[in-house]
Amino acid sequence: MAKIWFVADGIAIKDTTPVAERTVQWCKDVLGLESIHRKGESLNVMINKKTLLSDFANPQWVIITIEGNEAGWKDGFYYVPSLRIENVRKSLESN
Repeated sequence: MAKIWFVADGIAIKDTTPVAERTVQWCKDVLGLESIHRKGESLNVMINKKTLLSDFANPQWVIITIEGNEAGWKDGFYYVPSLRIENVRKSLESN
């Protein structure tokens, strides 16, 4: 399974809670996930630097994580640049 996270600048992925869990196939079909979107393994990664307001900022990034080498996919986190939180929310609600 893949976990979908909404992450704000300066907050490590591991310090947030995933908003949903879907199959990798669903993420491919609905969100356009591809293996080239893999950016690394560690969930301790932070997008941009932490600022004084990071803890209060609204999430702006959609991150997908895969664990357990599902269907030949490498463990780690994936970033699809074209994804917007609003669109992902709608997709999650309708599926």
